[in-house]
This record gives sequence, structure tokens and C-alpha cells, in this order.
Amino acid sequence: MARHSLTDEQWEMIEDILPARRPTGRRRMDHRAAFDAIPWILRTGAPLRDLPSEMGNWRTVYGHYDQ
Repeated sequence: MARHSLTDEQWEMIEDILPARRPTGRRRMDHRAAFDAIPWILRTGAPLRDLPSEMGNWRTVYGHYDQ
């Protein structure tokens, strides 16, 4: 686990307060992946477009951040 990621115990504490994933016709990004990507951006100061691909699409992460 990366040092900026939440532990399983921390995630269990906040998981229920996030909005439910609505069914759509496309695959949705996991809330946890987006939630882990936001601190990475804030910690590194890197442009959002430099988000590592394993953390998801930068536009999707921004959509979660902007809500």
C-alpha cells in the first residue's frame, strides 16, 4: 500500500457516507481509487494530468474532487 492511501480500517469508517454508485451503461471508477488519487495530487503538487494511470483517469478523479 502506498503511504498516501487509506488503510482498510480508515476506508471502512468513511465508505458509508459517500454517495451510492448509480447504475449506468459504463464502468464506473471505484470511489476508493478516486479518494486515494486526490491526496496524491495534493501531496505531490503535480498537475492533475500527471496522475499515474493506476490511479485512474485524471478527468474522472477531478469529477470526484469537484463535487
